[in-house]
Amino acid sequence: MFPKRFTPLRILTGLARRANAYSAKRAKAKRLATAQAWLRSSATVPLKVNVGCGNEPFNRWANLDLEPQTRADFLWDITDGLPIANDSCAFTYCEHFLEHIPVQHGVRFLVECHRSLNEGGVVRTGMPSAQEVIRHYYENIWASQPWLQKYGYSFVKTRAEYINVCFRDWGRGSMTLKS
Repeated sequence: MFPKRFTPLRILTGLARRANAYSAKRAKAKRLATAQAWLRSSATVPLKVNVGCGNEPFNRWANLDLEPQTRADFLWDITDGLPIANDSCAFTYCEHFLEHIPVQHGVRFLVECHRSLNEGGVVRTGMPSAQEVIRHYYENIWASQPWLQKYGYSFVKTRAEYINVCFRDWGRGSMTLKS
């Protein structure tokens, strides 16, 4: 009935793929328009940008996040780059964000940060610090850490649970890059 390349399933699959691509393109355009409108009306140059702000936005900063339930000034997907002009940003900050995205997206994000920084601008990122956590694990002194009891982590019974809790809640380090 149909030639092999025009089966109903292939046609529907192709239509669904095109519809999803169109929907994603429209969502990206809407996010960009919202971000640009917010930046025009509320931001002062040079910008200070808080990426992945969650429910901890900074006053007088451009706070962005992908999740709608956060207190971000506008929603943004950093895989689309940053909606910020070249050389317009004095400070970019993110905490506990880069470790949640694939390496190639993280590298692209840092390239975008560099592009948007003005001369002398700073990118500061906070990530879990593995050095102390791994030392506690290796030396098997993890169970004697006072914060386990103090902050309600007495349920932790194994070194694997300890590592998991540390990377989710504790052990922060930071890195600063200057333009």
